[in-house]
Amino acid sequence: AAGVVVQQAGGTTGGSSRIRIRGSNSINLANDPLLIIDGIRVNNNPASTAIGVGGQTPSRFNDINPEDVESVEVIKGPAAAALYGTAASNGVIRVTTKRGKAGRARWQANAEYGSVREQGVYNHNYRQIGTNVSGTRNTDCNLDNQVRGVCTPKPDSLLNILPLALASPFRDGWREQYGTNVSGGSDVTQYYMGSDFEREEGVYAVNWLTKANVRANVNAQVRPNMQLSLNGGYTGSRLRLPQNDNDVLGAISGSLIGKAFDCHTAAQTAAGLPPNDITCGADTLSRGYRNPNYPATRIFALDTRQNVERLLGSAQANWQPKSWLSVIGSGGMDLLERYDQETLAQDAVTLFNPEGYRQVSRAEIRTYSGNTSATGTFGLREDLRSVTTAGVQWNREAFSRTDAFGDALLPGTSSLNGTSTLFSVGESNTDIITLGYIVTERLEWRDRVFLSGGLREDKNSNFGVNLPFVKYPSAQLSWVIGEEPFFPKTSVVNSLRLRMAYGESGQRPDFRQADKFFDPVAVNVLGVEVAGISLGGAGNPNLKPERTREFEFGFDASLFADRVNFEFTKYSKQTHDALIGRVLAPSLGATTTQLVNLGRVDNKGYEYLLNLKAVSTDKVKFDVSFNGSVNDNKVVDLGCVAVGGVCTPITPIIFGLGGATQRHQNGYPLGGYWDWKLVSFADKNGDGIISRVNCPTYNGTPNPQIVGGPACEVVLSDTAVYLGNPLGRTELAITPSVTLFNWLNIRALFDHRGGLTLNNSTEFFRCSSSSSICQAIETKNSSLLEQAKAISTRMGSRGAYMENANFTKLRELAFTVILPQSFATSIRAGNASVTLSGRNLHTWTKYTGLDPELNAQPRVGNGNFNTADFLTQPPTKYWVGRVNLTF
Repeated sequence: AAGVVVQQAGGTTGGSSRIRIRGSNSINLANDPLLIIDGIRVNNNPASTAIGVGGQTPSRFNDINPEDVESVEVIKGPAAAALYGTAASNGVIRVTTKRGKAGRARWQANAEYGSVREQGVYNHNYRQIGTNVSGTRNTDCNLDNQVRGVCTPKPDSLLNILPLALASPFRDGWREQYGTNVSGGSDVTQYYMGSDFEREEGVYAVNWLTKANVRANVNAQVRPNMQLSLNGGYTGSRLRLPQNDNDVLGAISGSLIGKAFDCHTAAQTAAGLPPNDITCGADTLSRGYRNPNYPATRIFALDTRQNVERLLGSAQANWQPKSWLSVIGSGGMDLLERYDQETLAQDAVTLFNPEGYRQVSRAEIRTYSGNTSATGTFGLREDLRSVTTAGVQWNREAFSRTDAFGDALLPGTSSLNGTSTLFSVGESNTDIITLGYIVTERLEWRDRVFLSGGLREDKNSNFGVNLPFVKYPSAQLSWVIGEEPFFPKTSVVNSLRLRMAYGESGQRPDFRQADKFFDPVAVNVLGVEVAGISLGGAGNPNLKPERTREFEFGFDASLFADRVNFEFTKYSKQTHDALIGRVLAPSLGATTTQLVNLGRVDNKGYEYLLNLKAVSTDKVKFDVSFNGSVNDNKVVDLGCVAVGGVCTPITPIIFGLGGATQRHQNGYPLGGYWDWKLVSFADKNGDGIISRVNCPTYNGTPNPQIVGGPACEVVLSDTAVYLGNPLGRTELAITPSVTLFNWLNIRALFDHRGGLTLNNSTEFFRCSSSSSICQAIETKNSSLLEQAKAISTRMGSRGAYMENANFTKLRELAFTVILPQSFATSIRAGNASVTLSGRNLHTWTKYTGLDPELNAQPRVGNGNFNTADFLTQPPTKYWVGRVNLTF
């Protein structure tokens, strides 16, 4: 959908994606859209876990079974504001599951099986062996040391290996899925029932997901003027996750920040002179990995799992007591039980925790919804109709979690009872209630002009105690001008609709951010520990929701006998009262910060959709759609704090991998990359090496000074500067589809994102002084540009690795064959089809890292914006065959 950006963080089976609708609005609150299934709010947490595995996290969005979905609607802008108020500022994704239709039972069955392949192209590890001035061996005679005269490289002694190839932890994964459903009914009652089983084995032996879904929906005409629908769905899943990303036990991290020599074979060790003139010592099983434990022993030893049991239930009644009055009531619940657990057996990973441990977390997450509304329809005149709606919405979000940990796990056991030290327990509970009232009025004139206005009032338990109900107004105007008598009737323009809208929405603060509260602590009094309390949060009784005001206008047009359909929308969205952490003086005796409604964030842009029916004959049909958007995101103001009668502006908020790679700063996109920029470089002395010798000091990092040495060959900016947007500016999806002879369909999806920058922290780390195994720092075979980027890391900057990450991907390709009716009849089916589909098939990009979409930190710290490519499993390639049968 236009204006929707979905970023796949990595290739871990069961991992989550970052979803943004019309940009990001909040600095401190979540920017994920609201999820509605069959009219009720459901949990949509993209970081649904209590145990970290380096970066990738499961998402509750993944619990949705696509086989049960009838439609998915993305509600954006003022339309979302009018419906959902305090929860709508990030947009809404509304899912409707399948319903039955009157008629005989209609059975559908499907089965699919396919491959999951690892497709990363990984960099080798390099190390230059040399001789020190004293004549001793130097095992890191890199270019920087050579220029400074520390060492001289030995001939033919550049080491070069890829540990992931020498001892690969990968395997060829696979997936399977089987499902069946039946629907039908009478004029009075209709039903839909479906079941589905899915299993996926990822590219690691310790990464797999099994999931089962069951759904039953019933619609009934219980009275001539009343309809009732009942919807229920159950999901049970079992997930195992590998260690990856910024994780010392990860396979990719073990290789890419490992070694440039292989110390594996016993014969090499016994010879006394190990391969490549490197003394291996006790490191005889590493195959070049970072730690001596063989990677399979390390990453496969840590057992991290998540079990989920989830029940969705909803009911809706439509009652029409009068011809002009209808009443709708609905309610439902999302009951989620999540069990996270991690076990490390004793002596399984000697360098990490040789005694082993056990960690468990049990969570109950419950969401309840109740809505009712009444709509009156009146004919004010023959050509003017009024539609008035008044309603009430109630929502409750309850969360409860218990955690336990124990160290020193007894061999042969896998429960907390087998641990003996470092016991700890924890419990967390939240309960959030929202109550909203809404009134709307819509006027319809000649079925051509539609004018509506609405007002919603919300109260939320997370608001400050001094805050009354919050009001959200909205208004919409739509004019089908193409049906007006004065509109020119031509063969070019078949229909035209103009539209505009304004609306306000919000986002509540998080639990207890408005409240002053205390935490329990143990206090030693005369040698005896007793219970005490400390201030846990300063609170803010005036805390308000973040408010988003949005205006949009656009048009929908049908051209050339409906062969061309075009939609265009331009929007401007302003978020006021953004929550900012104000630093409190220590003398207050409170917490270090307090959230205050101070900031403003803007999102402006446009969206477009173009559908072309290029060819339409009996034998050939060719359609193509172009679906794209442009979004400009900017921090307008972080606010100020009154100090001594003067309002002092809040300084930029700095965060990110490495501590200071991203910022929220006035005038720039949220979470933008900042660092010292590589301005220029030149090989001034012609030795084929870019040198930092005799360069000025940057970022507090001193550079070597040599009297009579070469002139400085690298120039960085004088200060940290803006280097790019990790969330991108433009997106475009191109979907061509061709149908041949009414039995073969070929469909593709090309996905493009532009204005995108990504922190290639993997290569930064490999080239920095702490690792020094990248090609650019070890050998003159690298280009001068790559040498300059590598040497800038030793001058204190990561800026050269904030890379252009624009990309175009062949995201999907599918071939569907509709089998002959004679074959379907022979197996007693009404229809049969076979599909072969691929995903993540090719990427066109100038980005030099593993993949331009990667993110090792989807939920670390400032999870809304933290973005970096750091030792992350790239997206895997899928090829899946599928059979669909209808009976």
